[in-house]
Amino acid sequence: MNETRDPQDARPTRADVDDIADASLGVDTRIFRTLWDTLAFTPRVVEAAYRGDRETYVPIIRLFLVLFGLQFAIIALLDLPVGLNLEAMETNEPSRQAVILWVEEAGATREAVDETLTNASSLSVAVISFLSTLPFLLMLKLYKWKRSIFGHALAYLAATNAAYIVILPLMLLGAIGPLQTFFWSAFTLSMITYYVATARILYRFYSQNVFVVALQTLGLLVMLPITFLIMGIALLFIADWALQAAHDMSIWRLMMLTGHSGTEGPAS
Repeated sequence: MNETRDPQDARPTRADVDDIADASLGVDTRIFRTLWDTLAFTPRVVEAAYRGDRETYVPIIRLFLVLFGLQFAIIALLDLPVGLNLEAMETNEPSRQAVILWVEEAGATREAVDETLTNASSLSVAVISFLSTLPFLLMLKLYKWKRSIFGHALAYLAATNAAYIVILPLMLLGAIGPLQTFFWSAFTLSMITYYVATARILYRFYSQNVFVVALQTLGLLVMLPITFLIMGIALLFIADWALQAAHDMSIWRLMMLTGHSGTEGPAS
């Protein structure tokens, strides 16, 4: 509701407070309202975006970019791996031996290969993130064909922002506690948050039938493993391209070595 006041009334309004904070502190006070409503009232934020209201909340896409960037800042702070690295490939002793042989065959060093993989992952993260959205956007398009892809993207990103708001603080706790425990707890809670927010958006903008919304949410849940598969395949191809260019190495050669190692029995 717009604020009104008598011309003689000199009391400050919320708009005045926002202007002062933005001018003196560089703080857009909408961020606090946006964070809370994105988490607690996600459809309300989407509805504002559909109306073209850019005054009440920080735009959904802008908030997503900020949270997306914060995610990688926290990953760097906690020294978590981004994408593939040699340690992640060494899941057991046979695979460790396969990695050693693979690196030796190329005449490379572990440090150089790890650096190449890290750089490739960092440069391709935007592409992989975009690919991961496609299954969800296609499903939303099937649910409501007349809505534009951009409209579906706003719904998807609003739910994603809600998940980020949950996962980022919990990831930070990994700096003071057991990292693996906090990471997987944060991931689980963020997934729950995402699908709850998505179900509420579906009920508000896609169907008023609870049973239909439940089926639609289940359909999006089925997309999760497909998304991980797409991301994994894309990551492998990008890593292979980078390794071929830098060291004349092939990820597929490593997979052959790993598979061969895994089928070997004990020496007689």
